[in-house]
Amino acid sequence: MKSAPETKRTYSRAATEEALMDAALQLLERDGILVGINMQEVADEAGVNRGLIHHYFGSRRTLLRAALERGMRIALPEATRRRKLDPNDKGTRQFNDYVRDYPGFPRLIALLALDGDPRLKPFPFAAERLEDYERERADGRFASDVDIEALMTAWDATLIGYSIIRSAASRQLRIPKRELDRRVLAILGRQVQALRARRP
Repeated sequence: MKSAPETKRTYSRAATEEALMDAALQLLERDGILVGINMQEVADEAGVNRGLIHHYFGSRRTLLRAALERGMRIALPEATRRRKLDPNDKGTRQFNDYVRDYPGFPRLIALLALDGDPRLKPFPFAAERLEDYERERADGRFASDVDIEALMTAWDATLIGYSIIRSAASRQLRIPKRELDRRVLAILGRQVQALRARRP
């Protein structure tokens, strides 16, 4: 006997777009970035017809990019508060955001990068962050010859990579995640300290 087909939910366009972005993030969290995102599974998870993905977003890549942009809008107030912190505290806060609080964010960046998205902007709030690094360098927080674009690239690449391998590294090394986080953050702190301006 055939079971009755599942009834799809009816949403407004905005609610459907939100549901699809949430579904994509949930599947990304569940299945990992290398599995990718199956559009039928996204539609099923959101409880809508698959055709709506193409109707509203046009492609999987556009859906993922929209989810990343929405995440940045949601993160804007926290990013604005973080700008006022001491550079050491700022780095710790971003580490916790990427690694523990919002691991879907770096995974989206990684998936779009692996997908070869030519419109991907991998650095959240890049202009503001570079402005902060420039000010911190001018204030003597960093040595005058520190390449701030390279610093931002290396920092974000490290956080994205660590966020992705964190669980597997914890299992392989038999170190609890929070303990591994503490130790990785300490190493990153030492690396950043090496870039500090030498005080007389």
